[in-house]
Amino acid sequence: MFDARSMLCRIYREQGNLEDAIRLGEELVRLAPTSFTAYHSLALALREADRMEDAVRALLDGLTVAADPTARITAWASTSGRAAIPHSAWPATPW
Repeated sequence: MFDARSMLCRIYREQGNLEDAIRLGEELVRLAPTSFTAYHSLALALREADRMEDAVRALLDGLTVAADPTARITAWASTSGRAAIPHSAWPATPW
């Protein structure tokens, strides 16, 4: 069920239906709060909607549950088809 919803989120993004993609990305995070894939799906949808700070926040949240954060960042940057989010776009962190 998670994989099907993740794929639907991707389809929504590809069709430009960003509102539903974001809604589904948020649902994926609720369904699987320890899955980096859920946060990644949400971040991609947020990025497509030009909500960069929210996208970065979703990625940072996802990295807290990732087994190997370095590999996850590399995978995201190489598979997203776009440049990684520049450091200057990152929100201030509380720590």
